Amino acid sequence: MTSQTPAVDSWFSPARRPLTAMLGAGFVSMISNNLTGLAVPWFVLELTGSAGKMGITAAATMLPSVVMSFLGGAIADRTNPKFLSIFSDVISGVTVALVPLLFLMDLLTFPILLALMVAGAIFDAPGYAARGKMLPQLADRGRIEIEKVTSIQGIFSAVSTLFGAVLAGVLITILGATNVLWINAGAFALSAVVMLLIVPNLHVAREEMPSMVEDMKEGLQYVWKHSVLRPLTAGALVINAVFTPMIAVLLPYMAKTEWDSATAYGLAVSGLGAGALVGSVMVGKLSDRISRSTIMRVSLMLLSLPVILLIAVPPLLVSWIAFTLMGVGSGMVNPVIQAMVFRITKPELLGRVSGVIGAGAMVASPLGIMLATPALSAWGLPTAYAMLAVLLGLNAIFMLRSPMFSLMDDIDVEPVVLDQIVQDATSQS
Repeated sequence: MTSQTPAVDSWFSPARRPLTAMLGAGFVSMISNNLTGLAVPWFVLELTGSAGKMGITAAATMLPSVVMSFLGGAIADRTNPKFLSIFSDVISGVTVALVPLLFLMDLLTFPILLALMVAGAIFDAPGYAARGKMLPQLADRGRIEIEKVTSIQGIFSAVSTLFGAVLAGVLITILGATNVLWINAGAFALSAVVMLLIVPNLHVAREEMPSMVEDMKEGLQYVWKHSVLRPLTAGALVINAVFTPMIAVLLPYMAKTEWDSATAYGLAVSGLGAGALVGSVMVGKLSDRISRSTIMRVSLMLLSLPVILLIAVPPLLVSWIAFTLMGVGSGMVNPVIQAMVFRITKPELLGRVSGVIGAGAMVASPLGIMLATPALSAWGLPTAYAMLAVLLGLNAIFMLRSPMFSLMDDIDVEPVVLDQIVQDATSQS
């Protein structure tokens, strides 16, 4: 009789168990956040009966998310990421749990609700940055390529997007918004327990601790001066600025005015989610067979070219195909970008670099909406889609012509060595 021990490459082997636990807890959090995204607005409507206050709640949580995405990275680089993640989960869980608790005690008012949501948004970002900082170390301990890890995160994100909203609607109908918030608080508690009991403490204290301002400045300068990170970040921000208004403004307007169907809107969005799922799976399967630059080129084409189909404001089937192809491109590009950031960045700067990129993406979204909405109002859907198609095309050309593509296939070396390679390439260009 032979003993059954986990294989070295098993996700439940001792070396990989912490990584598996973190990814699993992250998936639970993604589903939970989808629940909260629907449950909180519904709860605000039940509490106040005001659509305006529902909008105020959404806006009030957006600003601290942007600010703390930037600051949270610096905080993660200055503290123990494991304990910061646990602290963030505990505070976020408490703020969520207080909403239904105070409601049951008849003590909840709209200002208190608003304060709790803002507090939760403030502490979410540092926790996210802390877990991101640990991810490459856990992947290295588990002897698995970071591209495969980020592709799994992409799969989880696509699945949560596809089914999270449906699950939220069903649970709100069956359990009520108040009880759904209890589920979200439980998810934060689960994440904190997993981090405490399963994930090891990998923190290495910094020898020098400059001011917070100097820390953030160093992160910005590192991104700005890096010949790979700079175009990578700029390109990702443009993609985010284009796709946010496309999904949040142009697509629902087209569904209403051209198809007169909310179901059609949902089908088009589901195409994006399904495509993202396929793209993320493809990266996980192909990352060790196809070069990063090839994956990036294909994803840029899939993100840019299908928008041309939408300029003609086509029927639902053609639109669904276009959005599905763009979803595949999104599912391919996001894991590769995330993995390259992990590989390129010095460990002591990872929190700040990720914070700069994350904050930029959050700022890019409303800027894109501010550009697309007036264009839609003034010139209609074809012109608005044409503008976004031109922006995506120019962005693809910019990224393809940058030094990034000649360097991204050689980023498996240590970041210090890569910095010298980047400097040599920059001086020759």
